[in-house]
Amino acid sequence: MSASICPDMGERVAEPFRSDPAFWRSVCASADAVLLLGVAVAGSVVLRFAGVGAGLAWLPFALPALFLVRAAFSTYRFHQGHLPLPALVDTVRGEQSWRDAERTAVAAVFGRALVRSRT
Repeated sequence: MSASICPDMGERVAEPFRSDPAFWRSVCASADAVLLLGVAVAGSVVLRFAGVGAGLAWLPFALPALFLVRAAFSTYRFHQGHLPLPALVDTVRGEQSWRDAERTAVAAVFGRALVRSRT
C-alpha cells in the first residue's frame, strides 16, 4: 500500500495535513480497512456456510483490524507532530476548529483514497 499523495488529492487539503505523510498513511489505511471490511464480511459468511465454527469465522476481520491499528498509530504520530495552528483555533471554539479542519481534510480526500491505485 502506498500512502503517496496523488496530485489531485493534495490540492484539496490544507496545510499541515497536505505535507504530512502520517496524515496520508492514516487516510489510506482507513480507506483500505473499509474496503477490506466488505471482503471480510463476505469471507466470514462463506466460512460459516462451509461449516466452520463461529470462532474461526471471525478470522477474516483480522486484516481490516490491522489496517485500523495502522491508521490509529499514524493519526497519533500526526497529532504528536502538530500542535493546532493558531489560524485554525479560534478563541471561542478552541480545539473544535482544529478538529473541524482535520475532518474537512479527511472528507475532501477519503473518497479518492478508496479508489486510488494501490500499485
